[in-house]
Amino acid sequence: MKYASLFLLIFCLTALPTQANCASLTQRDWLVNLIDSLGGSFGLPDQPTDQDYLRLMEGRRNYRIEAEEAYQPGDVVAPKNYATFGPFSGSGWLSGTNTPTQTELRFLLPLSGTFQAKIVLRTPGHLLELGGQRFSVDGGNLFSEIPLGSVTLAAGLQKLTAQLPADGGIDYLELTASDLPPVRPLGGWRLEQPLTLDDLAVTTVQLLGLESLLPAGNEIRTLEAETTSRLDDLEVTSTSHLGEPSAGRWVRAAGLPAQLQLPLELTEDRVFSLSLRGAAREPAALVINQRSLGSIQFPSYLGDVEAGVVSLSAGTNLLSITLPPRGGLDAIKLSARSNAGSDYRRLVGLPIDGVTPTIEQMNRLLALLATLGVTR
Repeated sequence: MKYASLFLLIFCLTALPTQANCASLTQRDWLVNLIDSLGGSFGLPDQPTDQDYLRLMEGRRNYRIEAEEAYQPGDVVAPKNYATFGPFSGSGWLSGTNTPTQTELRFLLPLSGTFQAKIVLRTPGHLLELGGQRFSVDGGNLFSEIPLGSVTLAAGLQKLTAQLPADGGIDYLELTASDLPPVRPLGGWRLEQPLTLDDLAVTTVQLLGLESLLPAGNEIRTLEAETTSRLDDLEVTSTSHLGEPSAGRWVRAAGLPAQLQLPLELTEDRVFSLSLRGAAREPAALVINQRSLGSIQFPSYLGDVEAGVVSLSAGTNLLSITLPPRGGLDAIKLSARSNAGSDYRRLVGLPIDGVTPTIEQMNRLLALLATLGVTR
């Protein structure tokens, strides 16, 4: 069986005799130890706050570095806040002098990744270096956004070296990558609350990516594509020569790629298996809450394609799919999986009875994650 060796390792680490319960453990204890064990401390400041730890577990990877905040004292540059060259972000922008000069922007990157980088600057002739890559960038008389392409960066302290031309200026650097799956106990992080066995089990399953092994539930939700409120570059059709649409209609892109968005309201955190029914000759792209789920290859006729398992939060969740030219979507089906605390406990070998974990149980799960090389 695919997961047999993993289950054996979990059993060996968690099924041994445990010490007495330790009621003084809180969710904060588990959170801090998780980050340290996963090597996430590289992305934390020297004196991290609760929000710094929680930000790592949220998994969001969209960062804006304001030049006027990140430059180094002693560099021959100066922060400005007048809008002569167009609107700017933050409290101002960074100005060079009437001769070429160099500055270094330093910033802390919480999470590693391959990022799409862009910079907002003015005047031609900037030379930049970031992540071992060099870029020659030309702006105009006014501030303009310039894509730099893909840059792979590790969590931790980063620096952007910039050679500014005469009268050059930089507003900000932006780095964007697909969000990582969030890691949180059922009901979210409440750091002062006593740590429970459910907290250990849920976060461990999330980090190991084992939600697909949760038992199937009874609820099925269907989001019909034609109910989207955004129909730019899309047409609603009832044609059936490519197959019968589930509710009599489906949505199709015209001669250009088109994006549609479907909101999903939840009253509590849920786990769903996703299935999409559509037709296309080229891949479509699926994003949920700014997290990319990769490419979806539909058949040339209306057919169902499995898209994996996702954990969704209480509140509004946004499912976005970008269709290729002439590609179409009929519906998205969400099949619930049981996500009671006992379901998670069974997956990681924790006892079903009882509430309060022991320090030994916590340490064994941390050792498991470290042994398997799980990172954040």
